[in-house]
Amino acid sequence: EFISELTRRMKPSLHVPNEHLPARTELCVVRQGLCIHGGMLKGKGSVYGLDMLLDNEVLRKPWATMALTYLHLLVLHKSVFRSVLAKHADAQPMIRKAYVQFAVTRGVYVRAEELRRARAQESQAEQQDPEVRLLRKQRTSVFSADEMDKTNLWAGEARNSSKGSINEGREPLVADWKSHEREDQECRKA
Repeated sequence: EFISELTRRMKPSLHVPNEHLPARTELCVVRQGLCIHGGMLKGKGSVYGLDMLLDNEVLRKPWATMALTYLHLLVLHKSVFRSVLAKHADAQPMIRKAYVQFAVTRGVYVRAEELRRARAQESQAEQQDPEVRLLRKQRTSVFSADEMDKTNLWAGEARNSSKGSINEGREPLVADWKSHEREDQECRKA
């Protein structure tokens, strides 16, 4: 009964090729024709505008639509949807569940985009300022400073005891990877 009333309340909308349809809070079903919505081709039977359920503009995708051919849509405005939903208490829990799932999914997506943008800005700052690069390396290091010191000392002592001192006059470091790799290759050959 709820679905049938929704379909009866949908209004037809006709559009000509190359017509630009701005983003609105309405559900649209393509009855006939082709359009582009959010960079995706929509044809007969396609639906867009499901985010009309969301009240938060940040979570909605403000994608406009462009008709490629003569386009026949069935449109359900948000106000009409809410008035029909108010009459059908049995459908409200189902719609509420869908609303919560949609809001959480979009919220995660929006937060991920914010983090991606922040990381991109950080990487730009790193390229411009070497001190920022150094701080980021220190922040993302797998080992703590004490663990790195122990590892460096241990590796230096092992090399010093096996082949004489390769680190004369300086602190033992693991940074000399090429010589370390050569030593590993020589051990494998023997």
